[in-house]
Amino acid sequence: MARGCSPGERRGGRRKGSLNKRKTLYLEARKACEAAGFDPFEQLVVLAKGKNYPADIRLRASKELAEYLGPKLTRSEHSGPGGGPIKHEDVGMDLSKLSTEDILQLRKLREKASSGERE
Repeated sequence: MARGCSPGERRGGRRKGSLNKRKTLYLEARKACEAAGFDPFEQLVVLAKGKNYPADIRLRASKELAEYLGPKLTRSEHSGPGGGPIKHEDVGMDLSKLSTEDILQLRKLREKASSGERE
């Protein structure tokens, strides 16, 4: 007599897509806040802007808000071929030999090239 599950058969456990306790509590709290007209995000803004609150509370409220207002920055590493160092080439230009007029002309050319203007 074979015991256990057949391949692909599933027995017991939670149904796919059912909510766990944490998600259920979150949804209940969210419904309660919406029913009462309470917006936690708005409350954080009030705390962060409030001059009557201590600086540490305003700072913590600002830090919490910052997480929602912009993306979290991640560290990235640049490398050359095969994970080695990036090779830099010296183009042989010594800009210190240019006059002020020459530098202004280069700046105008760069602006023209970046804006897409044509003569």
